[in-house]
Amino acid sequence: MEVKGVDAAKRYEVLSYLKKLNRKLGTTMFLITHDMEAALICDKSAILRDGKLLEFDSNDNLIASLPSGGLLTRLTIEDLTENKIKIIKNFTPVQKTIRVGNEIIEVFIEDFEENLQKLIEYTIKNNLKVTSMSKDNATFRRYFQIRIQEEQEKERKLRESEQIMEGEA
Repeated sequence: MEVKGVDAAKRYEVLSYLKKLNRKLGTTMFLITHDMEAALICDKSAILRDGKLLEFDSNDNLIASLPSGGLLTRLTIEDLTENKIKIIKNFTPVQKTIRVGNEIIEVFIEDFEENLQKLIEYTIKNNLKVTSMSKDNATFRRYFQIRIQEEQEKERKLRESEQIMEGEA
């Protein structure tokens, strides 16, 4: 059954009905989608890239596998540039950063509660004008984005390594 082209509310209604039917009948249902919202109705998600299985687990477990268990701080920084992002990345407890808007960055930090205040002090010390800050949990969409970026980075490093090896031969 294909649900593309169906408005979001109707698609969710159809998928929710299928999930109820699935549970009632005790069957296994596979939902193949690029729609992260549709994936949220699933008990488990498999993430594939180029036909290779990267991850398979519940959405909650996948999110919890992110740095800081998926807990993040969202910072709006005035005139956000790559240089300012690099400054944030240089703060030792920072485990991962991701730019999510023109002036918005999400930051995963080690020992979140302990280091959040230190991050604030660090931004002040480095003259980064933070205009807003919030604490949140990562979404499945963010997990997916980070996981694919990690895979792309591995592939990039592998290509660079192969080029170096070819140059030495």
